[in-house]
Amino acid sequence: MNQKRVNTLFLLLQIIITLVYGAMIVHMTKIIFEETPNSYIDDVVSYLPQFVILLSSIIPQIALRVKRRLHSQDGEIYPLLFTIIAIQATLVIPKYTEVTGIFIVDSSILVSIGRFSLLGSAALFLISALRYYGFNSSKIDIYTSAVLAASLLISLFAPISSTKKENAMNVFNSQYDAYIQMAIILLYVTTIITLLVFAIKDKSPINTRRFIGFTLIIVGLHLSTSYEFITAIISSVLYLTGIIILTFNTGESF
Repeated sequence: MNQKRVNTLFLLLQIIITLVYGAMIVHMTKIIFEETPNSYIDDVVSYLPQFVILLSSIIPQIALRVKRRLHSQDGEIYPLLFTIIAIQATLVIPKYTEVTGIFIVDSSILVSIGRFSLLGSAALFLISALRYYGFNSSKIDIYTSAVLAASLLISLFAPISSTKKENAMNVFNSQYDAYIQMAIILLYVTTIITLLVFAIKDKSPINTRRFIGFTLIIVGLHLSTSYEFITAIISSVLYLTGIIILTFNTGESF
């Protein structure tokens, strides 16, 4: 399957994800405003990062098509990466059920999907950084499939706490999740260091902007699961800023 067709499939998948979860978020927000008009801010802000991540993650894919750079280095990286990131919007479903009373799927399944999105995207960030750094292996697709499969298995088989959580959107609820969080942070830090070394070594504006953009996105993603008011605002601003930087940078690599 050629690159253009693959990118089209990922774009369609992301559009479907955006429409489905976007409609749920709008419906949930409408109910919150109607039922708790005096205390809606905390509820809405709790899932604001997921809303920003969901909507803005589709922008780089659209930019690739508008600039006709589907076959660029970015075109090989962005579609899968941002589709996996967009799946994080699954985290709003427990909140949606809590607000609307509409049951969609068992919470354990949602926890596994949320974990997969967070862990899988962290692994893809590192693979992306290595590809920019010049890791042009013919087996890159195998490595990508392997890390996603490993992320899925870990997400499925890591125990899920049966205790009541204060925040229904929190996927890290068992003692084993400390190890998953450590793995995610390690992948994030390694990615940022790799991109920084590449930016310093190459000393081009393109790689400097890429380093800044990815770093802001990574930090925004890491903060997005905190659900504190200030943290949620910072997470949303950082992620959106990173997306804007990458969008202007899209397709400029060789």
